[in-house]
Amino acid sequence: MAEAAAAADEAWTNIIDETINVTVDSLYHLIFDDDSRFFKDFVKGRNITDLVISNWQNSDTDDSENQRVLTYTVHPNQMFVPADIPSTETQISCQISTDEFEKQFIINSKTTTMGHRYADSFHVLIRYELSKISADQCRMVVKARIIFTQAVMVTGTITSATLDDLLNYFTCLATGCKQKLINQNRAVPLQRPRHRITEPFYQSLLRKAWFKIFIRAISIWIIAWLSHRLVYP
Repeated sequence: MAEAAAAADEAWTNIIDETINVTVDSLYHLIFDDDSRFFKDFVKGRNITDLVISNWQNSDTDDSENQRVLTYTVHPNQMFVPADIPSTETQISCQISTDEFEKQFIINSKTTTMGHRYADSFHVLIRYELSKISADQCRMVVKARIIFTQAVMVTGTITSATLDDLLNYFTCLATGCKQKLINQNRAVPLQRPRHRITEPFYQSLLRKAWFKIFIRAISIWIIAWLSHRLVYP
C-alpha cells in the first residue's frame, strides 16, 4: 500500500511550493472566487483571452465537492505550435480540513486543448494544495501530471514544453499574489491612536467667548463700584 502511494505521488511533478503571508482563506478567494478581479487581470496579463468562468456548483458525485468550468484561448509563442489554442479547464474544489489549526483546500483541475495536432493525445492535470501555516501565513503547493491517452513520438517534447510553461505560469501567479497583498497593505494607512491633550480647567475657560464677556462685565462693574465709592465715600 505504501509503495503504491509513493508511486502515485512520484507521478506528479512539483511545480511550485511557496509560503505566502496571508490567511489560507484569503488566498483561496484571491485565486478561485467566481468574481476575482485579481485572477481575471492576471490571466489577461498572460495573453490568455476569451476567458469564461462558470460559477461554482455542487458536484454531481460528491456533496463535499464543488465544480466549475473555465474556457479560454492560449496564445503560445513557440515554433510548430498554433498561435491560438482553445482550452477547457474543469476544476473540482474541496476543503479537506475545516479545523482552524489545519485548514486545507485541495483543487484538482483537468485541462484539455483543441486546434493542434496532438490535442486528442494528452491532457494536463493540476493539483493545488493550499494549507494553513499560521493565522496570517499559508502554503501553496502546485503539482502537475501530463496524461497521454495515445502513443506519440514527441512525448518528451510535449512533456518538457508543458512543464516549462506551467512553471512560468505558476511562478508568476505566486509572485502576483504576493505583490497584490503588498499593495493592499500599502493602501491601508496605519491608524495611530489619537491622544486627547488635556489642559488646566482655567485655560479652557479663558478660550471660551462667553467666559471672556462675563469677566469683562465683572471688571466693568468693579471699576464702576470703586469709582462710586471714591466719589461718595
